[in-house]
Amino acid sequence: MKHHFFLASAMLIVGSSVTAGKFIALNTPVNLSMFLRFAVGSAALYLFMFYRGEKPLRLPLKSVLLIGVQALTGSVLFNVFLLKGLKTVSAVSSGIVSGFTPVMFTILAFVLLNEKPGRLKIIAAVTASAGVAAANADFSVAGMTGSASGLLFVFAAVMCESLFLIMRRIIKTEISSLCLSLYLSLAGMLFFALPAAGEIKPLSMQELAVIAYYGIFITAAAYLLWLEGIKHVQASSASAYTAVMPISAVFTGVVFLGEPVMLRHIVGLTLVTAAIIMSGRK
Repeated sequence: MKHHFFLASAMLIVGSSVTAGKFIALNTPVNLSMFLRFAVGSAALYLFMFYRGEKPLRLPLKSVLLIGVQALTGSVLFNVFLLKGLKTVSAVSSGIVSGFTPVMFTILAFVLLNEKPGRLKIIAAVTASAGVAAANADFSVAGMTGSASGLLFVFAAVMCESLFLIMRRIIKTEISSLCLSLYLSLAGMLFFALPAAGEIKPLSMQELAVIAYYGIFITAAAYLLWLEGIKHVQASSASAYTAVMPISAVFTGVVFLGEPVMLRHIVGLTLVTAAIIMSGRK
């Protein structure tokens, strides 16, 4: 049960990245903010590793390449696509596209891990996606809030995030979740280092605070919680937890961006909760 809690907590934190990302996309150079975010996350993870007396692990080339791909999809492409999409799509509206995450995650579990989901797991994934769609029902009825290219960027971000989330089970090397989190964060920092060099500028205290939150919570804490949880939970069962991310995005948008709470949000949250309960059943 502890590991299921880790998965839910990780996605709850990651969901807030949509609201934080909306602020960054509109106020801060993307590459610079991402470089600083991963620098802060790497420092936090290294300090925690030092506190626990754990040392970085030397890895075989295959594992290094897999971690590189995982970092590219989750640490780099997810953030680039999401932030580009959020320039023209509202934080709440992007939730409908994120609703595909549970279904996509289940498909990837079958294709990459040969995990055949039972009927209940499939129903849970579909219910989770329906919950996210319900939470954003007004988005599909009233028309697309944002450009088509913005929506495609958010959808591409969802695809990258799904691949990133499942790759922990593909990396077979015995490596702790803390060490893997550090390597992924360092890789993200390296990927953004060169582009960030051309965007250096003074940042406000508000911008620095959002970047610090991104680094400590969305990078360090969320990475660690998810990587530890997915190591012990079957991917087909974990798929429903990915729906917590867009639901979290909706409610953080409500709290921090002043977007109104509607009945559809409550319905969506109820469906996602039901999906999580179903995914935990044998």
